[in-house]
Amino acid sequence: MTNATLAVEKYIIELSEKWSAEKQAVHFHHQYEIYCLLEGEVNYFIENEIYHIHVGDIVMISPGTIHQARKIEGFNRKRLLIFLSEFDIKEYLELCPDLITCFKNHVVHFRKTEWTRLNLIFNELIIENNSKEPNYAYIKALFVQLLVFISREVNSHYDEYYEANSDKDKMFDVVEYLNLHYNEDLSLEILSKKFGFHKNYISRRFAEIVGMPYLEYLTNLRIRNAMLLLSEKKFNITQIAEKTGFKSCNTFCAVFKKMIGMSPLNYRKARQTEAKVLQSEAN
Repeated sequence: MTNATLAVEKYIIELSEKWSAEKQAVHFHHQYEIYCLLEGEVNYFIENEIYHIHVGDIVMISPGTIHQARKIEGFNRKRLLIFLSEFDIKEYLELCPDLITCFKNHVVHFRKTEWTRLNLIFNELIIENNSKEPNYAYIKALFVQLLVFISREVNSHYDEYYEANSDKDKMFDVVEYLNLHYNEDLSLEILSKKFGFHKNYISRRFAEIVGMPYLEYLTNLRIRNAMLLLSEKKFNITQIAEKTGFKSCNTFCAVFKKMIGMSPLNYRKARQTEAKVLQSEAN
């Protein structure tokens, strides 16, 4: 079976060979994401870097990390996606607290022998997924086995893990600045004075590199960080709007609802309800 999707509790395994007809937007998740490239090549935008991904590479995305897989003309791709939350493997984290430290590296490269071993895990996941009566406990154990394997590789070869493209476009300095200063006033005029580029050049080049206009990217950053703050109880809605760079609470609420599909207050309630359900299940 060449295309399959499996949902197991909070887990999703997706195996796909074809690119969507619509271009994937820069986005982020609440879960951890493991992107395993099985065939082809892709470019992968993560925060303020672009990585050229080959077979043998695994992309590790932590919750809240802005990212986007990009098609390289002339290359098809086949990839396996796995999503999981920290809660889903809570019992394993109690035994092995460093299990998710492998996500400190955005990209992990495996040599041929190790990649062959990883493919055995991938194949077991797919076979079990496609069986008439999949054993979800076994699938969960395979997820953990995968994390252990990746963690050992990262910890044993930490200094080798590769940098993003060395020929880095200067516009990534702008991206990095936005990542750090998203809560400030960041008009094109301000960025122009900061980096010495004409505002029209920043506008055009930023969209070419990142795949979206700078203001859309900035809004994504602000909403992502607002979602993180809403998951806590430290600040009210007005304070969160101020801390994430919105000029008014009304503007923040309108933008948040348009992007997320619910108001900030309802989102906070939903997250609190989810946390209570997870806690009750844990007990």
